[in-house]
Amino acid sequence: MLPLLEKLIAVKKPVSGLPKSLIAQYEALGAAAAFRVEPLEKGLLFIGKTATVALKVEFGNSWEFFNTITALRETDADIKVLVTSSNSKAMKMETVYTVLKKKLEEKTRWVLIDIEGKKEPMFLNFREKSQPPEKRKTQTRKSRGKPEMKKTK
Repeated sequence: MLPLLEKLIAVKKPVSGLPKSLIAQYEALGAAAAFRVEPLEKGLLFIGKTATVALKVEFGNSWEFFNTITALRETDADIKVLVTSSNSKAMKMETVYTVLKKKLEEKTRWVLIDIEGKKEPMFLNFREKSQPPEKRKTQTRKSRGKPEMKKTK
């Protein structure tokens, strides 16, 4: 994974000044990682030697989420990052993931980040980190610690 992505994922929610202070933190990380950083509406574009990353921060309503997703899709970035909050009632990360994968059939690499830190980042189209939004473990009776039932004749 791109080292810049690891740093972007590690950013903690600022105490105040959302989203400006958050974008300022991301901008400093991009500059420190030798990326040329250009402003976008509600985000930044990181232009590097080998990759371009578009990042947007969205905490708004459903309409604003769709506008932000559309704007990210229109960039020529290799990787698109959407930073949101699990406290936002408008659109859950799992919903965004499903829309990108199933409805829009997105082929570009995406990273969805919860700035609250309650949810793990979600990766779309990363071979090494792909994960469905709701990966449920199937359990057998044995794995739950219950004895297996035997057939009687």
